[in-house]
Amino acid sequence: MDDAIVHCTKGIGIWGWASTHPDTEPDVVLGCAGDVPTMETLAAVDLLRSHFPDLSIRVVNVVDLL
Repeated sequence: MDDAIVHCTKGIGIWGWASTHPDTEPDVVLGCAGDVPTMETLAAVDLLRSHFPDLSIRVVNVVDLL
């Protein structure tokens, strides 16, 4: 819950728990904002992980568009 409060307060953030190899430069950055795009992005990460396990993925979520 504390992480969610910090994320929503900032309005944007990298989701380390959904990313792969969070300490390296990513091969792909997936960004999302809104409930449905976020779910689709997480589904895309799941597919990419299963088909390309060595791919470095970073997930960025935007809460506040203003």
